[in-house]
Amino acid sequence: MNNNEIEKKRNQLIETANRHGFTSTKTLLCSQELDRLLDEYQHKTLALQTKTAQSM
Repeated sequence: MNNNEIEKKRNQLIETANRHGFTSTKTLLCSQELDRLLDEYQHKTLALQTKTAQSM
C-alpha cells in the first residue's frame, strides 16, 4: 500500500460518486475501501515514527 494506491482509490471514489450518487452502495463501498487504505497508511506511518523516536 502506498500513496499512489490511495490516490487511485480517491479518484475512483469521486468518479463513482459522480456517476452513481453519494449515497449509492457502490460509492459507500468505495469510501470504506479508501478509509481502510488510509487507516493502514496511518498505522504504518505512526509505527515508523515510533520506531524512529525510540532509536534516538
